[in-house]
Amino acid sequence: MKLFDDKIPTYDEFRYNGNKGGDRWRLKVRGYWLSKCPQLLPVLTFVERSEVPIARALLEHFVSPDSGAMCDISMKELTTLSALVYGFLNTATYGDADDIMLRVAELEGFEAWRVLCRHIDSGRTIRLDALRRRMRRPAPIRSLADVPQEFSSSRI
Repeated sequence: MKLFDDKIPTYDEFRYNGNKGGDRWRLKVRGYWLSKCPQLLPVLTFVERSEVPIARALLEHFVSPDSGAMCDISMKELTTLSALVYGFLNTATYGDADDIMLRVAELEGFEAWRVLCRHIDSGRTIRLDALRRRMRRPAPIRSLADVPQEFSSSRI
């Protein structure tokens, strides 16, 4: 079963090094996957929100009729999709993100996606805290010359 184009993860906008641009990369990749397989929407949402590792037993519960997850994917299809996601991520990651991928078992694509999302989210709180600190304690302005000129007079 071939669902994702093998060339797509080699394009720059689909590559992730584990440092900058994680939020944008995640949205780009997620959008591509959903365009190829809309049935992944509830699965990706579940995986991205999970705080615990994604194991086969957890996925079995997810596709069971009692779970209420409303997922039309069988366990066999879910296992195949996980392997395809793993292959995509294995090609799309490099640098620090590749080191994150090495911590995940082979063909466990949903767990790899969860771990990469956790990594991206962990930096978000640090960045937001730094911005909040800068807003609460702005740099002192000693003279009018210290005020940054954002707009030229022709724009006003």
